[in-house]
Amino acid sequence: MIRIKYIYILLFVVVLLNLGITVSLAEISGFWNLGGGFGADTMDLTQSGNHVYGTYSTPEGQGAIDGLIYDGNIWRGWWSDPLGDGRFMVTFSYDFNSFSGSWGYRGSGLGGGTLQGEKVAA
Repeated sequence: MIRIKYIYILLFVVVLLNLGITVSLAEISGFWNLGGGFGADTMDLTQSGNHVYGTYSTPEGQGAIDGLIYDGNIWRGWWSDPLGDGRFMVTFSYDFNSFSGSWGYRGSGLGGGTLQGEKVAA
């Protein structure tokens, strides 16, 4: 009976490790084309574990974006550029080659507009 219990525990640990390895293989770092959001055409992102941050350029100047990955594929955090700052939340596709979501100005929730991206290169 004790042996079966240990086998179940071992199988559970193996499944958890396998899920962790799958998530860590997703590489978000690189250049992304934006199809809406922030008035920018491209974004350069860097990933360090579940922390993702980067920059984008608008006609008014440089912007910054910074957030964390939650639940495996949801990226949410803060953005700022010369026109203001606020929050964003996007969901990555299963292969992490695209994302879609929304953004908003500080104090106004996420109703500022849509934010869509497609990975161009690493």
